[in-house]
Amino acid sequence: MHNSDVSDYLTTHHLDLIMAKLNDITTSQLSLSGDIISLRDAHSKLLIDLDVKFKKLKSNLSNCIEAVDLQQKVIEEHSQTIKTMESKISQISDQSQNFGSNLENCKTTVENPSTKINNINSGNEGIASGPRPVLDLAELKDRVARMNNLIVYGIHESDDVSDECLCTKIFDATTSIVAGCRSYHVVHTQRISSKTLNKPQLL
Repeated sequence: MHNSDVSDYLTTHHLDLIMAKLNDITTSQLSLSGDIISLRDAHSKLLIDLDVKFKKLKSNLSNCIEAVDLQQKVIEEHSQTIKTMESKISQISDQSQNFGSNLENCKTTVENPSTKINNINSGNEGIASGPRPVLDLAELKDRVARMNNLIVYGIHESDDVSDECLCTKIFDATTSIVAGCRSYHVVHTQRISSKTLNKPQLL
């Protein structure tokens, strides 16, 4: 084999090696390009997923803010309701005190029935003037019962009746009872001997 032939052989061999290496590099580049494309697609998909999750999170956060604002409004309304209730309770307390004061004034104003009855024979005119009708004991008891119901109603239903009106009704009822006691006392006193009657009696 001549030197030229040897040289050609080596050159061809080297060229084959170089071509093989180039083919390997090309294959690696293609594989790497495929990996890069896959990574890019995965990255794009990840960005899309993150964007969807971020929008959902943002929506949930907005709903939470609205819920908190609504809850705050409810708390403020409850606070205002409590203040209104406290004001009404204070008004009821004041009305109760006024009712108690007016009732005491009414008790002071209305003369004691027993005093009226005991003063009949001493010349006092009493509450009722003119002829005195005979009052049955059952009617007298009924008047007392109505008086009691009126007071109980006034205490428990004071919001429906003014204190002045209630005191007037109590005064009128008391006057009726006193008049009835007077009539009953006078009629039955006449039937009892003055010798056995030490003092006026209310049966």
